[in-house]
Amino acid sequence: MIAFSKFVELHEEMSSCLSEIEQHINTVLEYDLEKTAGAIVSYGVDGREELTIYYLGNDSNLESTVDKYGYVSMMQITSKEELFNFLDSRQV
Repeated sequence: MIAFSKFVELHEEMSSCLSEIEQHINTVLEYDLEKTAGAIVSYGVDGREELTIYYLGNDSNLESTVDKYGYVSMMQITSKEELFNFLDSRQV
């Protein structure tokens, strides 16, 4: 049997990784977290190897998916317009 503490450890590690991605997106998109909710990133455990990213854009809430190939590109983007375009092209 797997110890419950192992689940807690994995959850904390995953949360930390997702927070780093959220911080990158929020920084590039210049979100003021006191005024805006910012980006929310989740990783599905349903067998799909992709991130789901919820973010504000064009005065609406949007949802995009990024696979392991797009992830590397996304994390290298430093332009607000380029990141919006990147996420916009991957809308669900």
